[in-house]
Amino acid sequence: SKIEIWDSTKFSSYACEMRGHYAMEEHWQPKEPSEALAFGIGFHKAVEVWTQTNAVSLDYNIAAIEQGKKAFLKVWEQELPQEKRDSLELLGDRRSYANFCRLFEAFTRKFPLEMFDKIVAAEIPFELYLGRTPAGHEIYWYGVLDRTVIWQGGLYYVDIKTSSYPLNDRFFSQFRLS
Repeated sequence: SKIEIWDSTKFSSYACEMRGHYAMEEHWQPKEPSEALAFGIGFHKAVEVWTQTNAVSLDYNIAAIEQGKKAFLKVWEQELPQEKRDSLELLGDRRSYANFCRLFEAFTRKFPLEMFDKIVAAEIPFELYLGRTPAGHEIYWYGVLDRTVIWQGGLYYVDIKTSSYPLNDRFFSQFRLS
């Protein structure tokens, strides 16, 4: 009757059997905090706050962008120790706060909320039942819907990408709606 939760992190960990074993079965944690994870979590939080703050009127709003930046900082400060954050800033790393600000402002211009007819929700967790294993274990897929919108008469789920790739115009152009 034990429930086992599989997500994309767990699936990808098993690309290397021992890495999967250590990470998911032995629950080993890396000693160093992950700059990539902190940056991704913070970026998503910033977009969520910007969306929620701005969705009331669907106006491009400097105050909403500033609220998003504050949300990123809060996550970033919780996830990374001060010396790590200082090092990222000093080196001008792509995961620095200064780079986040540049990328976030570009993101808000490239994907304005006005392009959608209506913002339905932002950062909503979901659970999808996939079936049962031959042994009778239920299988669910868990995740977070980054943004749910109504656009051109349809309901869409917009996935906000953060990755190890530079988040520039070339990167974002891969995700144009067809």
